[in-house]
Amino acid sequence: MNQPDGRRWLLRVEENYPAMHSSLAWALRWQREGALRLAWALGHYWDLMGMMSEGRHWLIQALAGERGDQELRALALHEAAWLTWRQGDHVEAEAMLANVAELWTMAGRPVPNEVSTIRGLVAVSRGVFAAAEDHLLPVTSDPGTEPRVRAAATYYLGLARLFSGDVDGATRLFEDSLVHRRAGGYDPIGLAFSQGILANIHVQHDPALAYADLRAAFRAFSEAGDRVNVIHAVEATARLHAIQGHDEVAVRIASACRALRLRVGASGIPPWDTYWQRDVAAAERRLGDRAATIAQASRSFGLDALCAYALETIGA
Repeated sequence: MNQPDGRRWLLRVEENYPAMHSSLAWALRWQREGALRLAWALGHYWDLMGMMSEGRHWLIQALAGERGDQELRALALHEAAWLTWRQGDHVEAEAMLANVAELWTMAGRPVPNEVSTIRGLVAVSRGVFAAAEDHLLPVTSDPGTEPRVRAAATYYLGLARLFSGDVDGATRLFEDSLVHRRAGGYDPIGLAFSQGILANIHVQHDPALAYADLRAAFRAFSEAGDRVNVIHAVEATARLHAIQGHDEVAVRIASACRALRLRVGASGIPPWDTYWQRDVAAAERRLGDRAATIAQASRSFGLDALCAYALETIGA
């Protein structure tokens, strides 16, 4: 789905999802390998649509069958680990990814760099930044790493440096990740992440550039039809407004984001949550008792309305 016509295919899957759901249920009874293959193929759809619990359920059900093809099991377990990470179960996600690596070894194949890349992200999420670097540095230094995987590993390494306090080192890595993303071909979601995080850096010295970064991130998420990751861009918008002293706007957007994450069932990355919410908390203190009133009134925002409001506040 991460192709120029990805949004069209996303809509097509959505239209045909009831039939795919029935096929998956049938295959679990009568064609286990077919069930595993279909569940793996639907993993990206479940992720983009915020259907993490449903996706995990079907993937685990499909993986519970006979051993089957080790490579296919590794791919499906990788998707299950990703959705597990999405829901904030980072310890379980790391255990699953370690099993993915074992499956590739059992299949007589080298462990793909993508596995180490996601293990690095999970380590960042757990706040274990040294472990994140251990996973990510070999990927970024391997000349055989595909540009798209290199871009993701470079971006996650940047997160580890940012949350460790090395802002200059993080900035260089985020800028490098943009170069790798463009070299890797069509990747709107990856571009959105790199542009969105750079907005958090640029706001300190060039708010206009930061807002431009965020507008580009929103456009890219929209182009991909991503209804979960876009919340990161909205959270970054809240932080930028808090830094700028637009306290009511910051608290309104932040409160809506927190409520949305609870409804979608998609956990944030704890170090990122600490990073962006620190500035929003300062805005809440400045507002005093009014902050609670604003927050309460903001929790009913739907995703589309919240994105439209956030874009309006940054001049889109």
